[in-house]
Amino acid sequence: MGGDPCPADERRREKKRFAQRKRRYDQSVNSLKAELDAMRKASESEIEEIKKRAFEEPIQSAFATEVRDEATRVLANARAEAE
Repeated sequence: MGGDPCPADERRREKKRFAQRKRRYDQSVNSLKAELDAMRKASESEIEEIKKRAFEEPIQSAFATEVRDEATRVLANARAEAE
């Protein structure tokens, strides 16, 4: 009576082991997917920030240049009138 396990019992145990391995694998895959999504979101927000700076900084720089040039003209006109 202490002989080999019943083939049906062995199949059930093997199915159980397989299900456990599959669950662990799925958990690992889901964890990696979540980590990848977090990295994507971070990189997307970084890209948006870079785009924003790339667009705004030249505009601000151009505006600053325009204001400086206008101030220079006004100052030159004021000096010319003062002389």
